[in-house]
Amino acid sequence: MIAADLRKKTIEDLEKLAKKTKQEVAEMRLEVIKEKESNVTKIRDLRKDYARILTVLNEKRRNNNA
Repeated sequence: MIAADLRKKTIEDLEKLAKKTKQEVAEMRLEVIKEKESNVTKIRDLRKDYARILTVLNEKRRNNNA
């Protein structure tokens, strides 16, 4: 996910996307624990995407309050 694409989205869309991504991370962790999934790099990528989403979301919230 690219931050420039995220900046084009609304705050509501970003909140939904953040919630969805956080859920995906949790599901992937469970799959790794249950040994159904061995690709832990996908978890790392999802966590980075989640961090990007939260960063852009916080930027947008600050700009709306200013």
